[in-house]
Amino acid sequence: MTELLKDKVCIVTGAGKGIGRSITKVFMDSGAKLAVITRSQEDVDSLNAEFNSNSSKFIAISGDVSDQDTVDHF
Repeated sequence: MTELLKDKVCIVTGAGKGIGRSITKVFMDSGAKLAVITRSQEDVDSLNAEFNSNSSKFIAISGDVSDQDTVDHF
């Protein structure tokens, strides 16, 4: 999978916990560039602490993807 995702841009919703967080880790370990969204700022802070060692390859925001304005901003 590493070759398939290297330098690809991946979007992960629900990235703060559970499956979404696990997917974020797999994609990051595979060299993907990530844009992730989760509902809580606490989860954003945790994601940034874990994955934002290279800010040009990772961005996390808080928001609800059922809200169109949030999706447009994201």
